[in-house]
Amino acid sequence: HCPLPRRSRRGGGAWRMRSNACTRHTGYQLPAGALTGAAGERCPALRSAVSALHGCAAEVASHPDAPPTLQQLCVPLNFMVSSYGPGDHYHMHLDSHGPEENPRGVTILLYLNSDWEEGDGGLLRGFYSPEEPEPCFTVEPRLGAVCAFLSRELWHEVTEQSPEPARRGRP
Repeated sequence: HCPLPRRSRRGGGAWRMRSNACTRHTGYQLPAGALTGAAGERCPALRSAVSALHGCAAEVASHPDAPPTLQQLCVPLNFMVSSYGPGDHYHMHLDSHGPEENPRGVTILLYLNSDWEEGDGGLLRGFYSPEEPEPCFTVEPRLGAVCAFLSRELWHEVTEQSPEPARRGRP
């Protein structure tokens, strides 16, 4: 468990995202600087993951076969941390509709759910188009699972979290 840094009057720290017609979940936008100093010491695993992302982005961007769209790849100045409780979900959407809306080209999801079990819900489902009835992939949100995709091309959703997650410790 990592306590999130509180937002300061100068705009640092985390700020909570509000639910809307597309989503119902708890989300926080964190500036990259939120994981420095004492905050980074409280959550070294998340700080290490963000650091690893910087290295991955540099490696992809500098690869000789990288397409022009990925040659500018970098980790943004902020990132999102989400938590889905009972009944929470995220309807099918794209993470970016183009650089005019936001510059995100690649989405990377890292799951930190240590006790997720089948039947808990919260599955990530990817679709080639919003008209597709069946997903092209499904990711179970298990601890350590990673999923990366092009933000402007892959439609995706998070299925509803079970109202009562599976009982832990039962045979």
